[in-house]
Amino acid sequence: MPSNIILHCDDGSERELPHRWEICSHCRGDGTSSAYLGAYTSDEWREMDDEWQEDYIAGRFDRPYPHCENGKVRVPDYKRMSKADARLLREQYRAIAECDAEERAERRMMGDWSWRNTRRMRASTCSRPQASP
Repeated sequence: MPSNIILHCDDGSERELPHRWEICSHCRGDGTSSAYLGAYTSDEWREMDDEWQEDYIAGRFDRPYPHCENGKVRVPDYKRMSKADARLLREQYRAIAECDAEERAERRMMGDWSWRNTRRMRASTCSRPQASP
């Protein structure tokens, strides 16, 4: 879900920080994606009929991509924020990345290698700041 750039402060408050828009690297600015279908091997592709292949290539199976806003994403605009806020935001992102790495390691240890399950199994031992819509 797209969100503003939010700084979660130690006192429990939140502050929206300046952002700028960039083209979404996943959907390449289109705002849609067929990634939910997965990838096909060349053998699988040859087994599909011509009409299905044409529909696939034409984007008829695409869905709106939920992590961008019509092909654009908000990214922090570090030039417009104070050095202190920029440092705190980088620390916040670092903490989230460490938490995500810990969750992936726990899943690997438990035998769950599937990246698709990572978003479903958010029962985490570390506390994560939540993005605000």
